[in-house]
Amino acid sequence: MKRIRLLTWFILVIIIAAAGYVFLLTTYVRQQREQRELTFQIDQLRPAMSGAGDNLDDLERRLAAARSEVAAEHSSFPSVLSNTEIVDWVQQVAQQSQVKAFVLQAKAISSEKIGTNTYNVLRLEVAAEGSFSQLRVFIQRLEEGILKTLVIDRVNIALDQAQSSVSLSLSVYAHPLPPEAVTSDSK
Repeated sequence: MKRIRLLTWFILVIIIAAAGYVFLLTTYVRQQREQRELTFQIDQLRPAMSGAGDNLDDLERRLAAARSEVAAEHSSFPSVLSNTEIVDWVQQVAQQSQVKAFVLQAKAISSEKIGTNTYNVLRLEVAAEGSFSQLRVFIQRLEEGILKTLVIDRVNIALDQAQSSVSLSLSVYAHPLPPEAVTSDSK
C-alpha cells in the first residue's frame, strides 16, 4: 500500500511537471511568434521613421516662419488710434483720388472682442463725391493704404452721369488690448 501510494504521488508529480513543461513551452512559442510579428512591424515602420527627424526640422522651420508672419501682421496694427490722424489720412486719400470726401461721423474709440483678443476700434462714416472711376480709385486706395487694419463695413453707391457719390462705414482696429486692460474696463 505504501508502494502504491508512493507510485501515485510519483505519477502525480510527473503529470504536474509535464503540464508545467507544456504550459511553459506553449507560452515560449507564443512569445516567439509575437516577437517575430513585432520585429516585422518595426522593420515595416523603420523607413517611414528614418525621415521623422527631417520632418521635425521642417515643422520647426514652418513654426518659426508662422511666428514671424504673426509678428509681421501684429506690427501692421497701429499702436494708438488717433481720430485726427485717421480723418486726415482719409482726406489725403480723397485728394489723391480727386474726390470730395466728408467725414460725417467719427465715433468714440470703443473695444471689440474678436476671437480671443479685444481690439480698440475707431468707426467712421464717410461720404465722397466724384466720377465713378475716381470713387473706385478712392475705395481701392483706402483698402490698400497704410492702415492695414482698416475694414470697409458698408458701401452705398449712388450713380449719376455727372457726379456719383458713395457713403462708407469704416472701422480701424488697433493692437489687441492686454487682458488686464479688458477686465479693468469692464468693471
